Amino acid sequence: MLLKSGEILENRYQILRRVAQGGFGTVYKAMHLGLKRPVALKLVATRLSANDHARRRIALEAQALRDCMHPSAIKYIDFVELDSKGRTYLVMEYIRGETLADRLDRLGPFPAPQVARILRQVAGAVHEAHSKGVIHRDLKPDNIMLVEVEGIEDFVKVIDFGLAKLERVLPVRDLSLSGIRTITDAGCFVGTAGYAAPEAIIGKTEIDARYDVYSMGAILYELLTGEAVFPTDHTLSEQQQPSVLLYHHVSAAPRAPSTVRAELFPGYDAVVLKALAKEPENRYSTMLELADAFDRAVAQAEIDVQPTVRVDRPGRQARPTARMAPSQEAPGLVAAVVRSSDRLAYAGVSNMHQGMPLDLGAEPPVRPSARREAEGARQRSKATVEARRPRIQPHAKTRPMPIEPELAGAPQPAERRPRWSAPLLWALGSGVLFLLALLALLIRLWH
Repeated sequence: MLLKSGEILENRYQILRRVAQGGFGTVYKAMHLGLKRPVALKLVATRLSANDHARRRIALEAQALRDCMHPSAIKYIDFVELDSKGRTYLVMEYIRGETLADRLDRLGPFPAPQVARILRQVAGAVHEAHSKGVIHRDLKPDNIMLVEVEGIEDFVKVIDFGLAKLERVLPVRDLSLSGIRTITDAGCFVGTAGYAAPEAIIGKTEIDARYDVYSMGAILYELLTGEAVFPTDHTLSEQQQPSVLLYHHVSAAPRAPSTVRAELFPGYDAVVLKALAKEPENRYSTMLELADAFDRAVAQAEIDVQPTVRVDRPGRQARPTARMAPSQEAPGLVAAVVRSSDRLAYAGVSNMHQGMPLDLGAEPPVRPSARREAEGARQRSKATVEARRPRIQPHAKTRPMPIEPELAGAPQPAERRPRWSAPLLWALGSGVLFLLALLALLIRLWH
């Protein structure tokens, strides 16, 4: 049952246009006539609204989500179980923004710090829903919106809480490559094969928060690498592709993210792969635990992966290619951490004429070429200091100053001869004595 543009429901909501359609129902943009603001109205499919049990579950989930106050959770405004025409619909806030899936298609993989910010918001919203007893069960990039709120970019809104939980998931025995039935009566696959947890695929009835942890792990994998955990095999038919994906999520081990994208910090692998564990007990127990673990990995990456310092020509200061923190203990030697794939190598680079050793607590391995460059720079610095040291000139009546051990090998200046000879000095001395005697005689005669 489709609604027409301009149609008014229960004298409160005027339909503006259709936005999207899926297995659960159809989403419309509508105007709240009382509040005079746009809202999103999701009209539940007729096959679900006619089922009393399904309506009760929808009503309980809508009530739980109305009480969810997290800013990243979509706000449910109203729920009408059966109107005058037997229709069931949910009314939510209308969101203008870009889905995470569209951003991935447009820009590719995200930087890890940005992934951490998005994960923290998604985890907070979903964790609060879990506290209300609601499991999302359809977390995927299409259900995460990035909006701008009061000048803040990449503000997250999580949509479609708990709706996929009403649908049946195929048991694992039905998974094969022989064209099995993998679509619902509405003609669209229930949930999303690329983000489905193994316990739901094999038909377990006990589903908890760790289902969403698995789905979020698949989203993290895609945000970091730009690829799905198990890429779709486009050589298969559209009917076979979901079955193969579900089979892989049950039985296949995913590749480590750093092997898909070599520049990734290897510490992210353990976090993502734990979230993607086949058994729920081997995953993080809550979404917040997953977010905390990824935050620690990002912080460790900033510590372990330091900026690279370019080795410049002798006599010139090495210029960093990124931010380089100066070392107060060792201004003459900078440790450059050069990242090559998943290995870290340390190189000593002399960036000043002072040849002071660098103490990092533990002696890091140094490349032979870097060691030779550093040693050569220290030798040239020492020669420069010696060449600029002033020469010590001894005075005529003073003893020469001792030569420092560093300059013992330098050539010493020749000793100078006095300009006046001994006879001249004797004559001057005699003249002075004669004048003194004459002065004494005159004084005596005066008295």
